[in-house]
Amino acid sequence: MSHATPYRDMRMLRAAREVSSTYTITPVAQTPGAYTITGGSQPYTVQADPNWKAEPTCTCPDATRRKDTWCKHVIAVFLKEPTLRCQLIDLFLE
Repeated sequence: MSHATPYRDMRMLRAAREVSSTYTITPVAQTPGAYTITGGSQPYTVQADPNWKAEPTCTCPDATRRKDTWCKHVIAVFLKEPTLRCQLIDLFLE
């Protein structure tokens, strides 16, 4: 990967690799739009609004530190879930 690759694109590529090889994304029963992510150092919860009315959230430390971009867990959920995948376009429209 070249040094010219934008940071957020590198994060997206890393999330795609990890979700396809090591992570498990499980919908949370009784909580629409919530997903448990396992496979990393500890489980995290992503909340994604299928209607795009709210920003996605994640319980990981990276998501609480960085308010200007999504964490890899949010990106992983969007990559995995076909009904949410179209929200990835927001990464490129900022």
